[in-house]
Amino acid sequence: MQTSRGERLFAAVLTFLTVGSVVTLTYFLLTSSATYSTIEINSQQLEN
Repeated sequence: MQTSRGERLFAAVLTFLTVGSVVTLTYFLLTSSATYSTIEINSQQLEN
């Protein structure tokens, strides 16, 4: 009983960490690409 409970806790923590890093990575990629698009638009406006 104790072992399976510990394994379930470990699996939950592992899942939480995995999901957390995926979400963080996705958020970072989205924000960085959005920033890049904004910089690109601003430089195009400067050229015009």
